[in-house]
Amino acid sequence: MGGLGKTTLAQRVYNHSDVKNHFDYVTWVYVSQDCRIKELLVEIANDCKPDRDEERKISKKPPREVIKEFLEEKKYLVVLDDIWSIKVRDELISCFPESRNGKVLITTRNQEIASHANSQLYKLRLLNKTESWDLFLKKIVVPAELEDLGKKMTAKCHGLPLAIVALGSLLSRKDKTTSSWRKVLESLEWHLNQGPESCFGILALSYNDLPYYLKSCFLYCGLFLEDSEIKVSKLFQMWIAEGFVQRRGEEKVEKVAEDYLEELINRSMIRVVKRKSNGGIKSCHIHGLLRDLAISEAKDSKFFEVYENTDYTSPISVRRLTIPHKKEIVHHINSSRLRSLIGFVGEDSLTSCLAPKLLTVLDVELSTKLKITLPKEIGELIRLKYMRLRGGHGLRLPESIGRLVNLQTLDCRFGKIPWSVWRLHQLRHLYGYYSTVLSRPMMSRCLTFNGDLSIHLLTNLQTLKLAPGPWLEDGLGKLPQLKKLRITDGRFKNSSELYPENLMKLTLQNCDLEEDPMLTLKKLPNLRILKLMGNSCGSKMVCSSGGFLQLEVLGLHWLKKLEELKVEEGALPNLRALQIRGKIMIKVPQGLLQLENLRELKLKRVSSQLIEEVHEGKGEDWDKLRRITYIEK
Repeated sequence: MGGLGKTTLAQRVYNHSDVKNHFDYVTWVYVSQDCRIKELLVEIANDCKPDRDEERKISKKPPREVIKEFLEEKKYLVVLDDIWSIKVRDELISCFPESRNGKVLITTRNQEIASHANSQLYKLRLLNKTESWDLFLKKIVVPAELEDLGKKMTAKCHGLPLAIVALGSLLSRKDKTTSSWRKVLESLEWHLNQGPESCFGILALSYNDLPYYLKSCFLYCGLFLEDSEIKVSKLFQMWIAEGFVQRRGEEKVEKVAEDYLEELINRSMIRVVKRKSNGGIKSCHIHGLLRDLAISEAKDSKFFEVYENTDYTSPISVRRLTIPHKKEIVHHINSSRLRSLIGFVGEDSLTSCLAPKLLTVLDVELSTKLKITLPKEIGELIRLKYMRLRGGHGLRLPESIGRLVNLQTLDCRFGKIPWSVWRLHQLRHLYGYYSTVLSRPMMSRCLTFNGDLSIHLLTNLQTLKLAPGPWLEDGLGKLPQLKKLRITDGRFKNSSELYPENLMKLTLQNCDLEEDPMLTLKKLPNLRILKLMGNSCGSKMVCSSGGFLQLEVLGLHWLKKLEELKVEEGALPNLRALQIRGKIMIKVPQGLLQLENLRELKLKRVSSQLIEEVHEGKGEDWDKLRRITYIEK
């Protein structure tokens, strides 16, 4: 049964500090009813790869081999959440080495799957009346005069925790009066009379109680795959592109979107999965039953439809379509109304998918392993605001994308991006990662009279993630809105003039820097988060006095050349979190232990000597580490 709290309980185990400290490796895998084994194995294998250099060495190995080799001598915990078939369970478990030190935690609604797991079974049950009432009281304070009404409504949840929590969240926003609560009870009874599922009736009541501006945002979450972890930044960009987020005075629309999500979370319609180091929400999740509700409501209102493998007597005619599997859809789309297309498409279907002239959101994964160039017709989608492309061993975008004058988000990793991208003046987020922007052909420069195109024209750009190229010296430092920058795989000349003053987050990965980057980066006045990865520093790193006055998070990941880290007195006064990954040092730098605001230390795949250094009560520096409230090893 869904809604009993299986995932919630598993998460408490997974996130417990004792569990994190006991195991060398922990990972969470969302499985779901519509899972694809091969993709799950690739996902796990990618997480096992320690860094980019090692990834290149083992990229040709089968995922099963990568997983087994990595976990062979380790203490590991793997959580397989929401398994629906014995076959899937057996195929996944067979990938992990048999070891007393290895543990696999499974959640499932199917008792047969659990009983065949040949291990300890913990079966969750429905709550009794007392337990139901206690859980209800954790969501809302109930005045004495409303207890009878509250207990009547709680009883209709039949002990299902998800329904009780949803009901409590609903009532917490109502006036604490008899008339107000009685109206909720009457409405609840009406919904329950519409169908046999009590939980579904309560969830429907919670949905109907949403303000109008939240209903579309909630329904949109149903477009994502079942049990998927939804990246919040992506969700916000899609909401904004769809026009769901309303402006509030001078407030940024991203902040309004964040408030919308917080309200959905407070109403128990959406659940937080991960938080950022600064406390913000990184990813979220919609419960399977709530997703079923969203799909049902969306289909009734023609808000969106999930493409299923059935024979349609007429073309699909909806505003939004999600395709959860690799299916041929070219003959089934009525393109005249389509606003959003999300999911898998075949290479043969690509041109057809680009036909809808009203398309606003395009988020597709191409079911091909070939290098492909997108058709030039993509430049005709002038209403497009969000475009995310995946698939193949390399995508090449045509120069015609320069005509997408309304585009706000372009996400095309591992591909080639044409110079015409600099024409997209509305662009807010450009995700290229390992992609590069191609130089403008000389012939094209001679034939046009619009002046030189370069990155300095993208004055609305907030997020930029690209491989190095000439664009680095074409006015990057002049971008007034740029807050997040990631440069990946390539050498460039590091200087403080390179970066805009308003930059808040900087990631340098495999940038082949020989000198200490801290000498330059310490001058950035608003930098809050700094992550250095791979070959992004020399053998010595110094955080000098008076540097990094605003820095809150410092991540040092797989810095193979690094031998010494020195933190001078007066440096990093606001550092809250330090993340160290890889065997890059054997002692905690003494200067870091003097930082008064340091509260979080995360160590992942570090040397055994460093683990001993921070071992509670044993390491020689333990007394200095006591004030750090969270240490993860």
